[in-house]
Amino acid sequence: PLTITEDMAPFVDINSNGNYEPLLGEYPDVRGDEALWWVFSDKGPSHTQSSGKPFGIEVHAMSYAYSRSTLIDYVVYYDYTIINKSANSYHDMRVALYDDIDLGYYLDDYIGFDSVWRMGIGYNGTNDDGGTFGHPVNSYGIHPPMAGITMIVLPGDAGTSYVPAGSFVYYNNDNSIIGNPTVDSQYNNYMRAKLRNGQHFKKDSPMPGVPCNAYSSGPDYNYVYTGDPSDNTGWSECACNNNPGDKISILSSNDFAMPAGSSKHIVMALVVADSSGGCPVGSFNKIKIVADTAWKNYYYPPAPLPPSGVHGIEKTTALHIYPNPATKSGQLAGNGR
Repeated sequence: PLTITEDMAPFVDINSNGNYEPLLGEYPDVRGDEALWWVFSDKGPSHTQSSGKPFGIEVHAMSYAYSRSTLIDYVVYYDYTIINKSANSYHDMRVALYDDIDLGYYLDDYIGFDSVWRMGIGYNGTNDDGGTFGHPVNSYGIHPPMAGITMIVLPGDAGTSYVPAGSFVYYNNDNSIIGNPTVDSQYNNYMRAKLRNGQHFKKDSPMPGVPCNAYSSGPDYNYVYTGDPSDNTGWSECACNNNPGDKISILSSNDFAMPAGSSKHIVMALVVADSSGGCPVGSFNKIKIVADTAWKNYYYPPAPLPPSGVHGIEKTTALHIYPNPATKSGQLAGNGR
């Protein structure tokens, strides 16, 4: 049988004895109006996707959101506590989110980066997602939304001093030099702004009619496509006139150390901006406002909603006896309410 020997999900410990006692009024300590909590580890029997070795890392995760009829409704938080359960001390650790946004129709997407909010962004390569006003099925049609991942808490943050994201790059859903990773070293390369073969990403400059690929020319660079699509002179996929496609972005933290038994706290948020538009009419203005909302509400969360009790109970004193009248002792049966 499975035996739990330590605390798992967080709870409000009213009497501070370390035991979860719901009959005494203790309850799960969660954020938001709705939340999910789960735990996972890399100590599985096999790593079939990367063929990497397990580190002995356990992750306690909570996803939560609000429903307040404000911009906070367009935010979903992901709160991670990463614990080194091994006897090893690690250095140059990184955490990265591999994000396949698939914004509506999945074959016409662009990606971009905003350094202020440590945010990777997915947006549409045209202003008509799918190209046929909402067809094929699951495409948005004209004026599609944007989606982004913003890193709110990272190792190294201190007070109001925030470390930059480690890198933001991408790969295509194919088997090219900038395609799908297949072994652990290639996953590690992408987390460090390198291609599958170890070559560093570069900052190429947009030229009229010449697509950018962010690795063929220019100086080494850790963040790709940092320009706003509304600025045709900036370094964006829109200004480069790239071919839209199925693109996976990798948003990474900077390096940090994890001594044996230590833990780190990381918070990310999925943010969505309605009707932001695709290239060439879209801009990052709306999604930056939602990201700003995500950050502010993380540090200063909305007041909890009032508890919802049971209402509308009908008080009654009626008692119905069957059979009526009773004929013998011991034959009383109630159908009282």
